[in-house]
Amino acid sequence: TLRARLGQSPFPWVSANLFDPTTGRRVPWVASHRFVTVGGLRVAVVGYMTKHFKRVIKAEHTRGLQVRPGVAAIRDVLDSVRAARPDIVILLAHEGGSCDGRSCRGEIFELAEELGPGGVDLIVAGHTHARIADDAGSIPIMMARSNGRAIGIADFVRKPGGGWQVAVQVVPAVPDGVTPDAALTSLVEQAHRRSSKQIDRVVARLRAPMKRAPGEHPLGNFVADAQRNVTRADVALMNSGGVRADLAAGPVTFGALFAVM
Repeated sequence: TLRARLGQSPFPWVSANLFDPTTGRRVPWVASHRFVTVGGLRVAVVGYMTKHFKRVIKAEHTRGLQVRPGVAAIRDVLDSVRAARPDIVILLAHEGGSCDGRSCRGEIFELAEELGPGGVDLIVAGHTHARIADDAGSIPIMMARSNGRAIGIADFVRKPGGGWQVAVQVVPAVPDGVTPDAALTSLVEQAHRRSSKQIDRVVARLRAPMKRAPGEHPLGNFVADAQRNVTRADVALMNSGGVRADLAAGPVTFGALFAVM
């Protein structure tokens, strides 16, 4: 399935730390890096995958693949890229972290610390879907949340003695001033019309609202019980993060349940 998605993509996929454990070599069907020219600048983009790769994906889907963590896994690629003398080197890392306004923490910051000053010019991170715009460390790091809700912006300004001064910011993606694409708007409206009868169908009524909460909560238990009943299992588990919406008191539509799941 992954290879099919690779074949459909109009953009390259990059990962410098994805290996075949049998051969000890990088998998041949994904590139470790790519060079792109933007605004007259030659930019190297090196890929990196989270060390939690095996923990977040079912074992049968990752068989025959190995992710090696840390700078040691990609050092040869970084050296090769630097030898080609690009103007800018960006690490595109599906690795996470978080910032709370006072401090930042997580694997992506540990990786930046390991890379050290000048390791790369910018890290574009992911995985934890947080808002990160941190240029206080040795390497600027940005993460623009998820699902197109924000845009990461990095400004590169040349230093008088060479190198770059990089400032990062993450701004909300808002529709103000954007003219909707007519063809896409029509496509969405057609989909809504086709599915509205199913979406608006009332399937239950709630006497009280069921809302998400940290840890165990009634809505999560309700989902787990539903799964257990339908599959006739002895035990069902539901991760709290997979419960995506609250349920209001009153009529409950199929669309509302779909949003929960």
